[in-house]
Amino acid sequence: MPAILIVDDNKPITDLLEMILEEDSEREFSIAKCYSGQEALEIIELQKPDFIISDIKMAPMNGIELLHRVRAIDEKIPFIFMIGFADLILIDEAIKIGANDLIIKPFDGEAILELIERYLPITENEKKKARDDDYCKIDLNKFISGKEIPCSLFIKIREDHYVKLANKGDPIPVDKLLEYKEKKLKFLHVLKDEYCEFVGFNLQILKALEKNNKIDNTKVANFINYTNSILQEKTILKDLDQSDVEEIKAYTDMTLSLLKKRTTLLILLKGLADSSEYAYAHALSTAILSYLIAKEVEWDAEPTLFKVFLSGLLHDTGLKELDKEIITKNPALFNDTEKEEYEGHTTRGMEILNAAGGLPEEVILSAYQHHEDCLGKGYPLGINKQKITPISRLIACADIIDDRLIGTKELSLSHYRSSLEQILRYKKAHYDSKFLRALCTILKVDF
Repeated sequence: MPAILIVDDNKPITDLLEMILEEDSEREFSIAKCYSGQEALEIIELQKPDFIISDIKMAPMNGIELLHRVRAIDEKIPFIFMIGFADLILIDEAIKIGANDLIIKPFDGEAILELIERYLPITENEKKKARDDDYCKIDLNKFISGKEIPCSLFIKIREDHYVKLANKGDPIPVDKLLEYKEKKLKFLHVLKDEYCEFVGFNLQILKALEKNNKIDNTKVANFINYTNSILQEKTILKDLDQSDVEEIKAYTDMTLSLLKKRTTLLILLKGLADSSEYAYAHALSTAILSYLIAKEVEWDAEPTLFKVFLSGLLHDTGLKELDKEIITKNPALFNDTEKEEYEGHTTRGMEILNAAGGLPEEVILSAYQHHEDCLGKGYPLGINKQKITPISRLIACADIIDDRLIGTKELSLSHYRSSLEQILRYKKAHYDSKFLRALCTILKVDF
């Protein structure tokens, strides 16, 4: 994704350029705005942009001086001046010291995009990525029930080539979908934007808030590969039935596919993984168990399943700011200071997710309430069952299983069962019986 730096001490101009670039239908840009030459240099020293658009008349450092300083750092970054008729006298000097081009104010959007295309042409790989990243893969079974198709359905023929099977809002073609299923076609594709609208995941708000939160494509790919390895080696997934394994892996891939397009939440997950591999494996395990519990209690609506899975994945976001020693220590062994610091992760997680924007309220509240219990003896508020959201009560059941396994190096189904049996023996009344019973069914433990 090309990184573009806009420099102008006139904020309406920077806002206009940002809007033009965001509305480009061909590609996406990482956009940074600043309002002085000095601020631009600070950004450039941190991360070199791929393209710079700057006003030529600014104070105290004007565009000419900024260009001098930029060329001392890098001679090849395309540098474009915005210039008014009154400033045409400066053109010769600007070109002489290394300006690549200029655009005369007032300008239109097409002129700006054509100028960027001249210096940053779209490669075939970029075109393919932009196309493929518009879609996500989802289990065909999600669309067999109901009256209307909630998202347009596509089948992927080959790389970057999709054929529409049905339109959003059409009656569900049950016979056709069952026919696909009989032919072992388990997954279809949907447009990410339509799916996010359907499940209440607001990508537009995330897009507006993530301007300064970018990960390059290589780091994104590496993190997704890392997630898949943790998923298969460090979570309960490896001990589940093959049908569950396939569905969970697909659901994880789909969720990460959504986050790839808007990296704000991906950065939060990566921060958790960087702080502790255990904490990240725990988040993945909680998401898996929560999803299976939801299905067991017949929460079959896709928006609900998505919120449950995302809640499990993000519930421990607040842990990313704690020391690894605290994260990996059994809570029963905390001293008073450690206990207070650890218990603060629920409030901090809620604050972080709320600031990220675009998330369903249930997901944010799950980060805040997953350590509350039905008897009112949890934290941070000590509220009782009636005041805890249903998804938070569900997450609490999945979460406590892993919490009791801190320090276990090789997790297996027997570890999860042993942990659940301890909960049933000593803390059964603290958890919602419906979800706890469902977890027992999943792990094959007597309730």
